[in-house]
Amino acid sequence: LIAARVNSADELAGYLLALGEAAATALASENPAPAGGFLVAAVRPGQQARIWLDLQPALPGETAARLTAALQGVEPMAVRRGTVLLALNASLWGGVGSTEHPYPAEWRVAAQERSGPIDVEQLVDQVWPTAATATTPAGFVLQPLEETDGSILRPQDWHFRSAGTTSGWAWSISDDEPRNGGYSTGLRIQLLVGVSARTGQSRQDFVEQFLVRTRRSAEVIQDCEVEALEGFRRRCLEVLQPPSAEGQSAFRVLYTLTWFEQLDLVAVATFGSPPEHWDDVAEARQMMSEVVLIGPNFGREETEGDSP
Repeated sequence: LIAARVNSADELAGYLLALGEAAATALASENPAPAGGFLVAAVRPGQQARIWLDLQPALPGETAARLTAALQGVEPMAVRRGTVLLALNASLWGGVGSTEHPYPAEWRVAAQERSGPIDVEQLVDQVWPTAATATTPAGFVLQPLEETDGSILRPQDWHFRSAGTTSGWAWSISDDEPRNGGYSTGLRIQLLVGVSARTGQSRQDFVEQFLVRTRRSAEVIQDCEVEALEGFRRRCLEVLQPPSAEGQSAFRVLYTLTWFEQLDLVAVATFGSPPEHWDDVAEARQMMSEVVLIGPNFGREETEGDSP
């Protein structure tokens, strides 16, 4: 993951070295206070950085403030997208280093304020909000779609999965843990790459054929008109799928299909739940409909990698 977000191992190593040198300089004139643990850095695009100390015992207040300021003053490496988390194992004045994972005090406090599991990147977003996470509605988190530099609002207790497919990529968000690839309520987004190249059809024709097949096999609840947006078009179809011959219960599904003007991509978003739970998940369904499928850095790594 780090390799996908930084330009080179040399830049990463250079930043870590500079942090170590800044720490040594800042502490050179301080009274010895043996401590061990981690110096933790988070770096984001735009060369933004945030520093935390995770040392035991904690440094005296003024010493900790000067050390943090010195580390904060180091120019960070360039990061393409998302957040890169780094930790330097530190042994100050003979203090004992840590073999545990870094967990600064501010992170612990934030974790206690949350119910349910939370991963480290979400925890960092909570203690160091971006403009996007600062406006995220209560009960939701901003879930990155790493492969396309996209993002989507996800209910904080729902489960996220990402996987490559033979035709592109797929993400799923579900309220129960997927077993054998299935779940009762949730969203699946399939990004289909090279649709026109593979099928010989226009992307819009491909979408229309998908909708025709779906209408034939289900009861139509809502059939949306094409929505023209900047750079892409979108259309939705809401249906009630009848019980199957194999005994599967009826299922209510909202399909949202997106095709792009300049990119040979089609996205098929499928939100489904048992009909009796449809209204219960209305907020989640609405929030997740505002997905950003393609971010500004999509494809940039490949382009930069091809440059001499």
